[in-house]
Amino acid sequence: MGIIDDDKLQSILPKYSVLKLSGKNLAQQYVSAFNTGMNVYQCINQLQGYIEWVIKAVDDVVVQWNDTVYSQLQDSINATKQATTEQFNIEWQKNKAQLDAEIEGIIQDQFKQDWQEKENAINAKINVVSTDLETFKTETNTTLSQNQTAFNNFKEETNTKFTTTKEELTELINTTLDSIYPVGSVYISLTNNNPSTYLKGTWEQFAQGRTLIGAGKGSDGTNTQTFNVNDTGGEYKHLLTKKELSLIDYGALLQQNGSAIGVHAHGPGESGSEKISLMQPYYTVYFWKRVS
Repeated sequence: MGIIDDDKLQSILPKYSVLKLSGKNLAQQYVSAFNTGMNVYQCINQLQGYIEWVIKAVDDVVVQWNDTVYSQLQDSINATKQATTEQFNIEWQKNKAQLDAEIEGIIQDQFKQDWQEKENAINAKINVVSTDLETFKTETNTTLSQNQTAFNNFKEETNTKFTTTKEELTELINTTLDSIYPVGSVYISLTNNNPSTYLKGTWEQFAQGRTLIGAGKGSDGTNTQTFNVNDTGGEYKHLLTKKELSLIDYGALLQQNGSAIGVHAHGPGESGSEKISLMQPYYTVYFWKRVS
């Protein structure tokens, strides 16, 4: 910050044409002016002119001063900034590694501290959860043990009931089967599966190639005959005898009224013979009888 030189100051100060008075200072000037015949009003007017000049001069000097101060201040600020920036860059380059290490250490220390705090919080939470899980496990094991005991009791009761029910059902089925198919019963089927595989008792196939007939005394309307259980009889084919053909010795065929027809014939066997079929129309099935 410099001092305004006198030439520059004179160039900026306002010009004021003063009276040519003989006084050496302001008071003497006014006394001189008064002595020259100026009245009081003229002296006041002269004084006012001096005051306005002083104010204008001071104002111009202050403006110039402010401009000078501002310019020099800006130059100083810029120079300071430049010097500060350059110095900062120099100092930064010198201390950057150390600052980086210190910052990294601070960050690591802070991270370790934060991590330790979070780790402690996590461990505390884990301990709480672990305690809760252990409590839950104990309660669950107790409940499972109680339920297992109840389940085992229920299972044993169910097995007992099932066994009893199964035995009762088996007995009922056997009794029912004994009632429906007692020993000596006959079972008719279209398959050759022995009924002992699905019915109670021992079964044997019987009456192969034979038909069944009711036991007891029967009649065909003309003849009567008695049939006993387990009897067998009958034949597939039969060779007729002379009596069955109603022939006489001479071969004459007798009519129902006893008169003979004049046709002479001889009995079977003289010129060949053939058995006739006695088999009725049939449908083949399996006969099974229960023997025990």
